[in-house]
Amino acid sequence: MLYRFDNAVKAYGPKDVLRGASWQHNPGEKVGLIGKNGAGKTTLLRLVLGREDTDAGRIVRATNIRIGAVDQSIDPELADSLEDYVAGAFEHLHRIEAEMRALEHRMSEGEHDALADPYDRLQHRFENEGGYAMHAEIERMLTGLGFSPADFPRPMAELSGGQKNRAMLARALLGQPDVLLLDEPTNHLDYSGMEFLEEYLFESKKAFLTVSHDRRFLNRVCTTILELEFGRLTEYPGNYEKYRAQKAERLLSSLRAYEKQRDHIEKTEEFIRRNIAGQKTKQARGRRTHLEKLDRLENPVEDATEVAFHFVPDKKGGRSFLRARHLDVGYAAGEPIVRGVDFELLRGERMAILGDNGSGKSTLLRTLAGRLSPLAGGMELGHEVSIGYYDQELRDLDPKKRVIDAVWDLHRTETELEVRSYLALFDFRDEDVFAPIAGLSGGEKGRLTLAVVMKQNHNLLLLDEPTNHLDLDAREALERALQDFPGAILFVSHDRMFVDRLATEVLDIDRGRARKIVGNYSDTSAARKERRSRPPEVLAPRPEGKAVPAASPAAPEAVLPSAPRPRRDPAPPADREAKKREQKVQRLEKRISELEGEVAAAESKLYDEGDRLDALTAAAIWKEKEESKKKLEELFEEWSRLSAGAGVS
Repeated sequence: MLYRFDNAVKAYGPKDVLRGASWQHNPGEKVGLIGKNGAGKTTLLRLVLGREDTDAGRIVRATNIRIGAVDQSIDPELADSLEDYVAGAFEHLHRIEAEMRALEHRMSEGEHDALADPYDRLQHRFENEGGYAMHAEIERMLTGLGFSPADFPRPMAELSGGQKNRAMLARALLGQPDVLLLDEPTNHLDYSGMEFLEEYLFESKKAFLTVSHDRRFLNRVCTTILELEFGRLTEYPGNYEKYRAQKAERLLSSLRAYEKQRDHIEKTEEFIRRNIAGQKTKQARGRRTHLEKLDRLENPVEDATEVAFHFVPDKKGGRSFLRARHLDVGYAAGEPIVRGVDFELLRGERMAILGDNGSGKSTLLRTLAGRLSPLAGGMELGHEVSIGYYDQELRDLDPKKRVIDAVWDLHRTETELEVRSYLALFDFRDEDVFAPIAGLSGGEKGRLTLAVVMKQNHNLLLLDEPTNHLDLDAREALERALQDFPGAILFVSHDRMFVDRLATEVLDIDRGRARKIVGNYSDTSAARKERRSRPPEVLAPRPEGKAVPAASPAAPEAVLPSAPRPRRDPAPPADREAKKREQKVQRLEKRISELEGEVAAAESKLYDEGDRLDALTAAAIWKEKEESKKKLEELFEEWSRLSAGAGVS
């Protein structure tokens, strides 16, 4: 046992979070915690961590249990670099290393014979516990979670909120806890980061309890689903898809048992009424006693967010809904974030815009929605096409208004009853409709924004992260509604299952360019992997006899420069100096490629075989890797100088 809830009770005022909940987390179990928004999932994590106490019942933790978690914030005055902060996960190894350095100093001053054995024991322990693979593992983790090598020396205080969250996640994952508690760990990750985290947790033997709305993540990494519903904890073996099937079966079985008991109660009560004063009065009294002692079943219901999305456009529109031609988007003239966007969206098509964080997805969508002016090129709406736009920042809601006003102000001809009935479809009922928008949660604001967009009956929907603030039930309801929508949809989403189920095609943004792919997220991911796995091109003569330099082999992100190397103009040199520079650049590129391969091989060896290498071999490999990386930096500087047109020395 790692920890367990024993009849735990927790409430905030009139709201019950836990009502006699019992459950046990065992070593090695990979658990996904789910429940509707506001059910108390984050509170449950805080209870496990001891940051809050139960009102009744108890939480029992194993003796000396080590619990790893991503903290709420980092000390703003923290002076550590990113790499040093994450290296804090290996505090025990740093202590051993410090002892080794101290012994080395004393041994150099004449105490070698007396300290040789203690030093050998320390070195052996350092090696067995992964000391020589430590730095390679830190680099692999940081790179996998979306940091570039240029970020490693940056002070933590300079990082953005999302970067700090990823740094805390990296440190928690690399630590040595008995169990990890992860609250929405994919929130600040791009697609490659999500896939890296999934693979890491899938292969790891660490136990964890994670809160997540990412169904693909829950399917990939969880072996158990724990549902918090009506203050109770119910465990389902398997991943999220298996949970959905098991819960449906359980609800159906419970409903049948409830109906069977209700039928039995009605027949028994009828028998009692007919016979209580007749010849069978003794039997009637016995049955009445039986009913009084009967443990009556409750009508089974789900604690689900009850929403009813249904998008119905006023007009059908023509065949073509939206065209973009040579479109550049961004915020500063001459500095486009995405350039040369070309596509046509037809009626019935649902196009997802995919790309890493910061690639310009939302900027492109805002431009297409008319919220930003294009930097170049243009776009054209089709015949009788009108745009409904969902802003992920929810800025279209006026915080000074009430919930009911957000809809009623746009449709003043409707009665209050009609507007309230409409808002009930989005789980706003009774006095909720008069609540100020400023006081709503993120999930409530998300549902209200969708209510406003849906009410306007547009036939082209531009949706920027529409699932961000929705729980799992609401996400699935939105999916079904959009699948039935007869117009066209252009959307951005980090929910990969949402993209898989909705998209018919993808606009994949990479390095400022947009590539159109037929299919969904899985198709796009496969296409990306296929592109990255292609072997490097060999030298091939151009028609005019000019050779094309071979492409450098792909190297791990940890050793790539912070920005991609610009492509050189392959035109023939105009003079002798330019020709010499061209030849020198080609030689540099070849050497850079060789060094990148050497660094990648060394890192792979340290990471994969670190626990089997002897101390001297591991140290030698590490030293060679560091020297190669230093040489790489020098070569990149020289390459950049020559590529910019500097003279050959």
